[in-house]
Amino acid sequence: MDGKLLATRKAVRVSHVRPVLVLLLVAGLILSVLILKDALKPSFAADYPDYATVDALRAVSDAIVVGQVGESIGKFEDRGGDPEFDEFGDPIPGIPMEVFAFNVSRASTSEIAVGDTIPVLWVDLDAVNSDDLTRLHPGDELVLFLEHLTPASAPDLAKFGDEVWVPVSGDNGVMDVGSDGSASPRSSVVEKAVIDLRDIFG
Repeated sequence: MDGKLLATRKAVRVSHVRPVLVLLLVAGLILSVLILKDALKPSFAADYPDYATVDALRAVSDAIVVGQVGESIGKFEDRGGDPEFDEFGDPIPGIPMEVFAFNVSRASTSEIAVGDTIPVLWVDLDAVNSDDLTRLHPGDELVLFLEHLTPASAPDLAKFGDEVWVPVSGDNGVMDVGSDGSASPRSSVVEKAVIDLRDIFG
């Protein structure tokens, strides 16, 4: 075989291989950066009370709703009403929080109407790691057992309106809705793995 032809074929092969290697190296670098970035995030843990049954969750909830998670409508640091800066001008750290729009298709209280969009508070899992909480994704169909918050009880929420809602005990108050109308608790604390919505609303 002609030496020039062989060299040309090798060069063609190498020219195809090099872009693939570069892409793999770039992908590996991006993945490493993301892993490192995630590992450097502070951890969040909360000593939530446990509610093992629907009846127990219902008893401590101000409202129960079914609906779909919408877009994030804001983030802030919850300082429990403390100022953003101390007397020396240094920032006072708070808990990173995120507020989602939640589109309601069913509700247990007249305070919330079908078709309403309510603000739902959750820990900002882009800012902290947590073994206790799962993410709320836009499009998730959920049952939420909710506590009602107002600016009077949580001053940092004033920018999101007069009424904000937060799931009871984190994941304990969150259930995924299946296509068959059943609900699957996100928390293993709840005794039943699958619950009929009729048992939730009575």
